Amino acid sequence: MTKVSQAERAVIFINYRRTDTGWAADHLASALKRTFGEDRVFVDVRNIDAGDEFAAVLEESLRQAAVLIVLIGTGWLHIQDKYGRRRLDKGSDWVRSEIRSCLQRQSCKVIPVLIDDAELPAEREALPEDIAGLLTRQQIRIRQTNSDNDIEVLSREVAKTGFLPLHVTTEQFGSQEFSDEVVLDVVVTLRKLQEREGTEFVSRRELLRELDRLFNRKTFRFEALRECPEQRWADRLDSAYQTEKALRIWERNVRDVADDKYPTYVDTLKEVGSYCMQMGARLFKPAVDFNSIENHIGKTTFKARLPAEIRFEGFPDKPPVIPDEINDAIEPHRKRAVTLMNRLRKV
Repeated sequence: MTKVSQAERAVIFINYRRTDTGWAADHLASALKRTFGEDRVFVDVRNIDAGDEFAAVLEESLRQAAVLIVLIGTGWLHIQDKYGRRRLDKGSDWVRSEIRSCLQRQSCKVIPVLIDDAELPAEREALPEDIAGLLTRQQIRIRQTNSDNDIEVLSREVAKTGFLPLHVTTEQFGSQEFSDEVVLDVVVTLRKLQEREGTEFVSRRELLRELDRLFNRKTFRFEALRECPEQRWADRLDSAYQTEKALRIWERNVRDVADDKYPTYVDTLKEVGSYCMQMGARLFKPAVDFNSIENHIGKTTFKARLPAEIRFEGFPDKPPVIPDEINDAIEPHRKRAVTLMNRLRKV
């Protein structure tokens, strides 16, 4: 396996204004470097050496960013320049341009981090349109009085994108994230390959082989919805959500080592996501609300969050008779996801 060169390795990019969140940027950068490695975190003042061309270094680091952490203090929205103009309204403002650049890339996770009592505006119109998408991203709060615990929560979110903590074993990471045995085994295997090679990217052949195993089971390849007993619907939905979660963790790896297959991979993710959404909406009453189960995906608490199952007419010990309007809304997504994965696996 060819190791990824230092220049190609992805970074966690911290976006901030020193007058607003300087202490937080310094504290957070130090903590993240201890967790993920000195070379994995970019914060402009400490990472641009004397003599370097500022814009070039910044743009190169943005290109490498797999995670953008946007630090938002109480003055973030209204900070002005020396002429009294709001900085965010300037198209050339570095904070705005960094956010804009990363929001435009599917391969970069953007995390708004609220410092102490800071809040993002509720109205989209309060921000320039090119960064208004920030309002739809999941927010995390860091409080100065509880910063260690809050940064630990943020670090776990960063780890979900594929960054491997320096002092956490693959088994520990996987068992915390996935209760499904097949998904857990795939994730642990890929983490071990990372550690063995000393790189965050698994090779093309090994990566696609392992991801294919996620589909080599009843949930996807070997059992149509009509053949699934009612008592297994919760298990099926649980496995599907965990599969989607695992696929998202390795999305950036696929893009970097198999860019020709990346569009197909994105389509696969969409089909698995649609399969989960349709199954949750059609087979459970009331419908499964993703926002209410998101934090339970991969955990043993998942099934307890599901509403009561729908029951269809049928015979004892036989598959239920599922109406076409339900089957036909769910089944095509399963079939297409399998077709796409077959295409991905083919070398």
